[in-house]
Amino acid sequence: MLDIIIRFYNDMTNFNPSEPIWVTYDDIKHVLTYRQINYMCSVPYISHMILPGRMTIGILNQKSYSTLMSQLYSMIESGILDDRRLIIAPKKLGFKVYHSVFGVPGPQLIHDIDLVSIKNPLIAGFVMKRYSHESRTLYKILKNERKSKSKGNK
Repeated sequence: MLDIIIRFYNDMTNFNPSEPIWVTYDDIKHVLTYRQINYMCSVPYISHMILPGRMTIGILNQKSYSTLMSQLYSMIESGILDDRRLIIAPKKLGFKVYHSVFGVPGPQLIHDIDLVSIKNPLIAGFVMKRYSHESRTLYKILKNERKSKSKGNK
């Protein structure tokens, strides 16, 4: 578990924290892909930790990115990922981390991790078109990719 979280944290550190991150989800491969204009990261190694959602395109905004990174860092630094009493509970496009403590009934929630903050494609498109020049460029690139994929299926 520690290796997966460290790898995910390291992959996510390459993003620009002041720009929104475009998130795509492939239903067939069950893979999340994060993109900015200068960096792209697919994360198939966490697919067993999340439940599929009904999202094809979304955004990880700056606040959610900061929260995600601080939660991942906290888990790595605390050393709790090596504990056998750690429980990962998948949720739609995210996961919850529980820890069972001796003397306390039931597992205790220690982290609730969301991997996507905006899941509605209309809102995501609106944000990307309006946020900055880089986000508009990425929006156009992804829109053209989707059009070419749909033409290829015909």
